[in-house]
Amino acid sequence: MSPDAQAILFQQFRRTTATGEQTGWGLGLFLAKSITEAHHGTISVESEEGKGTSFIIILPKGEVQP
Repeated sequence: MSPDAQAILFQQFRRTTATGEQTGWGLGLFLAKSITEAHHGTISVESEEGKGTSFIIILPKGEVQP
């Protein structure tokens, strides 16, 4: 994935051109980031163009709330 595509990845209603014929609203990664941050976590992307992309979600360890 290009650096330009990575720059807009977590923005609401944004899609990369690499999605081909896949349809969608451009909300998936935006929601993933919103939910992760609501739980005081982080989400990041590592990508090598033409090889693959990984998303890393880190959540803090804490006590389970009833």
